[in-house]
Amino acid sequence: MEQWHLSECWTYPLKSAGGILTTTARVEHRGLSNDRRWMLVELDGTFMTQRRDPKMSLIQTSLQGDTLVVQAPGMPPCDIPMQPPVEQHKSVRVWRSDVEALLVSEKVDEWFSKYIERPCHLVWMPKNVRRDVNEAYKAGEGIVSFADGYPFLLASMSSLQDLNGRLEQGISMNRFRPNLVIEGPPAFAEDRWKKVKIGEITFAVVKPCDRCAVITIDQTTGKRGAEPLKTLASFRRHDKRIFFGQNLIPLNEGTIKVGDLVEVLEEHDEANPPLS
Repeated sequence: MEQWHLSECWTYPLKSAGGILTTTARVEHRGLSNDRRWMLVELDGTFMTQRRDPKMSLIQTSLQGDTLVVQAPGMPPCDIPMQPPVEQHKSVRVWRSDVEALLVSEKVDEWFSKYIERPCHLVWMPKNVRRDVNEAYKAGEGIVSFADGYPFLLASMSSLQDLNGRLEQGISMNRFRPNLVIEGPPAFAEDRWKKVKIGEITFAVVKPCDRCAVITIDQTTGKRGAEPLKTLASFRRHDKRIFFGQNLIPLNEGTIKVGDLVEVLEEHDEANPPLS
């Protein structure tokens, strides 16, 4: 078999903001180290994403020492400590999950409220907080950060190339906001995987990722369109949902790096779910 490998590794410190391309990263049970550990919420604690606020896609992030630095058009850089200096608790909600988080600071809230153009809070998830994945798909520790539902999202370059061959204008992988991008396997071969090893980390492939309107937002301009959701619906639809990529849960912790070999340990007999 041709050797398959990890070609890209992405961390998204702030949920729904720009990601950081890394060559080496620490895999923890809740996701990559610092992945989706910060999140913007409405004043009532409801999570905020590009679905309502596409301009969040233009927020760029970087990790510099013990500081998360965020930048956005028309705004000065904002330095955010890796841990809030004062413990101010706030109950927040991500979909159906209620989570106890920490407020970062009033000064940081002012920065984001000005950019988003309505009042909001920035919150941080401490390590002692446990947020469980859906019990129906639980594996390993089965915990997750502020990501939508699972610790990791894997996507294949061959699958993107197949999709781009059907589009009038190709798109970049950043539309799908994966953590792990792999090179080598045929398009959509990942639909059949149940367990995969990447470098020293074994992952349970728990479910295909159903996609929403976020993938129609150009991550460099913040503008919405119809694609690629419209085209994906023509051949990646099942039970009124549209799929691209796979949700993963790590079964151990350790280090992952670009170039690591990818080995499929278990497969389904057929694609899961069966797609049109």
